[in-house]
Amino acid sequence: MERAEKEELVAKADINNLERLPEGCISDILSLTTPADVCRSSLVSTLFKSAADSDAVWEKFLPADYQDIISRALHPFPPAAATSKKD
Repeated sequence: MERAEKEELVAKADINNLERLPEGCISDILSLTTPADVCRSSLVSTLFKSAADSDAVWEKFLPADYQDIISRALHPFPPAAATSKKD
């Protein structure tokens, strides 16, 4: 077996092991990264996409007073426009 094939098998095994984790654990891990990394991670699998889309992840990237900032905006967002913290 070639080295590249072995590396690919190891990478697939690593992803399979990660997918054994509950979605909440994956969300917690993703929240420790950056918004760009979360977006990239959402392409790994449907489980990662679901975890990456969760409000729990995106809330970590918002300032603590984000609701106050939105309320003071000159043109506040309509409530229906922002359905998640990611939006």
